[in-house]
Amino acid sequence: TNKEYLTLQAAFDESESGDTIQMLRNVTTLSTAQSITISEEKNVILDLNGYTMNSGAEKTFINNGTLKIVDSSEEKQGKIIGNGVKIIENDGELTIEDTTIEGIINTPELINNRNILKIKESNINVNSTNNEIINNEENGTLEISDSTISTKETGGHNILNSGKAIINNTQFNFVYCYSSS
Repeated sequence: TNKEYLTLQAAFDESESGDTIQMLRNVTTLSTAQSITISEEKNVILDLNGYTMNSGAEKTFINNGTLKIVDSSEEKQGKIIGNGVKIIENDGELTIEDTTIEGIINTPELINNRNILKIKESNINVNSTNNEIINNEENGTLEISDSTISTKETGGHNILNSGKAIINNTQFNFVYCYSSS
């Protein structure tokens, strides 16, 4: 729509089905920030456009609709970095494509999926987690292809799957640091 918004939530609220919301600069949210909620009737694309969203919110995104997160930039440097509890809580249909998602400070869970989650040609990285990078719950369908999932110092799982999972051509990296006193 060629309209600029002060917040991503305002852009999602005013979006119509099929709209693309393109980031025009890096965005940082504080730990007191509200989650960005995509309502059930929405079918939108968030294009990181090479920029970084650094979120301290407890949950960065709550997706109840249809959301596709992409990075259309030639360099594919767009990323979402979460310092909160979860980056994405998905109760809708979520596609992550050509994107990097990172959790950096003892993230309990990066993505919680209760419906449909597709990850394509993306990198999912976590510094430290006590639970799961991706929790695919009982009613969840998880499809991962041509991606990399990496973690350091985990006490949990890369993926905890209680639903249906299809994983193709995906690399899992795990680095565990151990020190004795």
